[in-house]
Amino acid sequence: MPVYNSGLYLRQMIDSILAQSYRNWELVLVDDGSKDNSGEICEQYAATDNRIRVIHQQNAGVGEARNTGLRHIQGDYVYFADSDDSMEPEMLQKMVDVVDRTGADVVRVDYWDDYADSSVEKGRCDGSVESFCQAEATMKVYHNEITSYLWSMLFRRTVIQNSFPNLRTFEDYCAVFKWIASCNKLVWLHEPLYHYRQRQDSLMNHLHVGLDCPRDFMTAIQARYDAIKRTPLVEKYRDDIILTYQKNLLKNTKNAVRSDCSAAERFFFMMKVMAILKQLPNPGMKLGLKYTIRYDLLMHSPRLFQSLVRRTAIFSARHHRKARLFKGAQEA
Repeated sequence: MPVYNSGLYLRQMIDSILAQSYRNWELVLVDDGSKDNSGEICEQYAATDNRIRVIHQQNAGVGEARNTGLRHIQGDYVYFADSDDSMEPEMLQKMVDVVDRTGADVVRVDYWDDYADSSVEKGRCDGSVESFCQAEATMKVYHNEITSYLWSMLFRRTVIQNSFPNLRTFEDYCAVFKWIASCNKLVWLHEPLYHYRQRQDSLMNHLHVGLDCPRDFMTAIQARYDAIKRTPLVEKYRDDIILTYQKNLLKNTKNAVRSDCSAAERFFFMMKVMAILKQLPNPGMKLGLKYTIRYDLLMHSPRLFQSLVRRTAIFSARHHRKARLFKGAQEA
């Protein structure tokens, strides 16, 4: 568990781990240079339970904190928790049971989005179990039909062959894909077992302040595309793989243009994306109407693309829906 300035929520998360019905675990807490009392809280828990170890390091970002943790683990399975969330008491036991019963390399579960005064189930949440072979799992993760949330998955240690890239955001988007692409089987338990805390400060700032997030996402998108091109799947799904790559690039460019940075920085970012897109086949109408419009505007009228995206919110319904949820919680 990487820990950085999460003192307000940290005890709730560690307490939920201590409450697990599955007892044979070790918890490696990596204090990534916290400036609040997070480090002290970690030490307090380690002093009361010998299954908990604490590592303090200078701030290097969540990816490097997780790499530090990976270098110190001893178990056969690896689970990555976030320090500001919480787990149901049966979560680890149910995940381990599924792995033992099915022989899967990865098991995934459903979850709740937790807001200030409400929780929303995310996933099918009907108790059913789905099984995917390597090719199926790889394509579903590539299309984001299986999201790369680390806290929703338990991995066999042998699957984790690559470390996290040195990114501040989207390090999981890059790393998880490579791990899934090397697994034999992924099993999805449709039962909500994790509570994902929705924090207004972390949700909106990532998309709309500066270009750090879009730059990291660009790196992760390219890493996924490069990785899948090295698999046999590219022979069967070449067009589909390229179209998904193009859609991700266009979506990320939209977020970059809407970010809080200078017009020159936004334009330079668009030029980089255009250079990548020019190396790929023209998708025509295969992208669908919305993405085709974005593609044509960006490739032929980048300044118009920038102006329209900055002035409109046509493609940001999901963002505004979450904003309304936060506003409702605050008013309540």
